[in-house]
Amino acid sequence: RLGLSAYQGNSLGLSAYQGNSSGLSAYQGNSLGSPAYQGNSLGSPAYQGNSLGLSAYQGNSLGLSAYQGNSLGSPAYQGNSLGLSACQGNSLSSPAYHGNSLGLSAYQGSSSGLSVYQGNSLG
Repeated sequence: RLGLSAYQGNSLGLSAYQGNSSGLSAYQGNSLGSPAYQGNSLGSPAYQGNSLGLSAYQGNSLGLSAYQGNSLGSPAYQGNSLGLSACQGNSLSSPAYHGNSLGLSAYQGSSSGLSVYQGNSLG
């Protein structure tokens, strides 16, 4: 949830293509006051990462679609806490482009010391 890099979905202090809860930049998904291609806490367009009901390139906490990173049942390019698919980041055994807390594969992000295309719980 912190100290991550691009293509991540943490809770704070992230960079581009991220989906955190605060202090994010473009192509990000924070909880409030975010710039272009961002995802706030609700009703945001594409390339967002809010806490609910978002669309592509999002990273919310629930019910998201492609390129998302929610906490549950999200499709590709996601980074949630459970039950995700390819290019996702759940809490356990996820495929490529993941960012979970454990048992991940290529382009994944576990609970610590992760790199790009990740979305874990901490740096």
